[in-house]
Amino acid sequence: MDSQDKILEQLRSINPVPSIELSEEDIRVKQSTLNQILATDTTPSRRFATTNQWLSMAAAVAVFAGGAAFVLNLTPVTQQGREDSVVFAEPDSAHGLPDAVDDFKGVHYLTREDADSLGKVTTTVRADGNGQVVVDEIQSSGSLKGALKTYHENPVPNMVVPEITEPSELAALAAEIQPESPTKGALHLMLTPGVTKQQRQVLYEFLIQQEGNTVQKQPKDTETGKVVSVTRESEKLSFDILADSGQVIRVQGLMGEGITTTVLKAGSFDCVAVDATNPPAEIDLSCGDGNYRLDSIRWDSWGKENVTGSAIAHVNDCTPSCADGTIQETDVSIAAREIHSCGLNMKTYSILDISYPKPWRYAPQHETFSVECLEEY
Repeated sequence: MDSQDKILEQLRSINPVPSIELSEEDIRVKQSTLNQILATDTTPSRRFATTNQWLSMAAAVAVFAGGAAFVLNLTPVTQQGREDSVVFAEPDSAHGLPDAVDDFKGVHYLTREDADSLGKVTTTVRADGNGQVVVDEIQSSGSLKGALKTYHENPVPNMVVPEITEPSELAALAAEIQPESPTKGALHLMLTPGVTKQQRQVLYEFLIQQEGNTVQKQPKDTETGKVVSVTRESEKLSFDILADSGQVIRVQGLMGEGITTTVLKAGSFDCVAVDATNPPAEIDLSCGDGNYRLDSIRWDSWGKENVTGSAIAHVNDCTPSCADGTIQETDVSIAAREIHSCGLNMKTYSILDISYPKPWRYAPQHETFSVECLEEY
């Protein structure tokens, strides 16, 4: 088995398949309808597809001018409907949706700027609860040449890491990502949203122990915390890391000679994410499975402690089953309130309120969702 196959095997080993138990008080339809939704009387329902359906990917090595960088090119898979994809216990109540799925890994964001003396590329990358990494937004300015132009044209995430925390396993994975420079491989990992604080700290230890490092003797105090700076002259590479969290905040030379990568913000949320720094155009309310979401959002204002707006709600009626249900749509009023910090340079609204203009059989007339920050940086 070659190195790329090993990575694919590690990725396939993750199977976020939770068991969902329905509350009896939520069941308001006939038992026959419930059995159709569950697809079985005895087997716990599962909200995500099986491992083979969960994620497919193709490994590709992207060689950038001025330096080679391994990139695992992810091909998103459209989740096929399954009768055991339970979200609502019954159509006329959204409370069948689990408040927190045990195996849901949260929604993770990282915004980075890659720049040289002529131009820059700003990318927001997201890892959702299914483990898929996607580019949410990419912008550029100035003149893009060489490695920076290549990155802008193919802004694929570096990779999605499996759930390994052993130092030897993470070190081996870093070496597989970029065999000629495990240090760069580790940095690519640390710039991937969804990498946990524990994994980052292990990789941080791996990085600072590499031979050929020049490590700043005393961490520098900054507004975001204590920063450790490391220089590797042999690779024309330098980087800054937050000592407490292991979050990389700057790398010089990772994407190519003369290119500086700066992490502008990073944060992790539970099911519902409402970034207070950028007004979202859509919000997923069902932990990433698309059975309950808002889109076409129009905000009256943004950045204040309390903001209001309008949206279109899309709700799976789960009739006759969630796999074969119809997505119902209606206009709603929304409000977000109570800003707090979450992650590195990120702010979120803590509470999201949704109001339906009139009683609607597919959801309560008024709903409130909490926005939870999963990890402090």
